[in-house]
Amino acid sequence: EEKCAILLELNDKNNFEKVKTLFDYLTDYDSIKLKIDKSDFACSSQYKNYIDKGVSTYISVKEDCQSEPDKKFYCDLISDSNTKHNYKKLADLQCHRVK
Repeated sequence: EEKCAILLELNDKNNFEKVKTLFDYLTDYDSIKLKIDKSDFACSSQYKNYIDKGVSTYISVKEDCQSEPDKKFYCDLISDSNTKHNYKKLADLQCHRVK
């Protein structure tokens, strides 16, 4: 019988926010990409900030995981995302036009 592991690292507010931002970005990536690739789509400043924060968090976590993959509890999340998307796509998402 499998049991859920409790990640004590998430008790730290910074770790929790980093993982939350990363999870949301990875979950939303496909729908964001569809929207921003439309020629008539312009990002609101809030949407642009959301994307920029997701990209910067992804890059930061990716670098952490390359230097200490066994010590970071969120590296599995990165590993799973790289199976679905390649690193370059996740790291380069940006708004082409802003309202």
